[in-house]
Amino acid sequence: FAEINRVKIKRERATSESTKCSMDVGTNQRTTGDFGGLETVPQLEFAHMTQEKLDGDFAEIQAVLRLMGKRRKVESITQYIGVLNDHWPYRAICTLDDGVTPRNYLIGKIKLQDGMEAIVIEIQRQTLAISTLMCISQHVLQWNKICHKILKRFILNSGIWPQVDEIEETTVLSSHRFKHTDVEIDKKEKRIFDNLG
Repeated sequence: FAEINRVKIKRERATSESTKCSMDVGTNQRTTGDFGGLETVPQLEFAHMTQEKLDGDFAEIQAVLRLMGKRRKVESITQYIGVLNDHWPYRAICTLDDGVTPRNYLIGKIKLQDGMEAIVIEIQRQTLAISTLMCISQHVLQWNKICHKILKRFILNSGIWPQVDEIEETTVLSSHRFKHTDVEIDKKEKRIFDNLG
């Protein structure tokens, strides 16, 4: 039998500045150090949709995403639910009408079999008329950074979605907005999915 002995050797590792400041200690946030900045970006941990149904403003978009997930062209659909305060705090749009309860958002990430990816962002509306935003790309993008920029601009614009030219990836990103109407879920799903093809 061969005997293997491991000998530890002390090495000094050089850590780059971007790696040093890429984690915000004590939070679940990363900075944009990897991209040349120090602004914190929440980690959007997309998870597969569970059987749990959400109430309120998210029930409709979740039903649309579930229906979309049954299409053969769709490879996977994941979602993330967060609060606007994580992207830019202390703005009136970040809370509901009572001024205390944080306003939530839902991001659905759609991946097609041909490699196309898209995100659908739904904001908790309450009494506001906020449309649904969808961004589409033929390439795999850093969606965490893009979603953070979109939501930050949305907050700074007091509830108005930003234009594509306000986001860095202007050459590979296209966007669509969908108003909320009283039509059947299958028609809403078809209206959104048709913009992917």
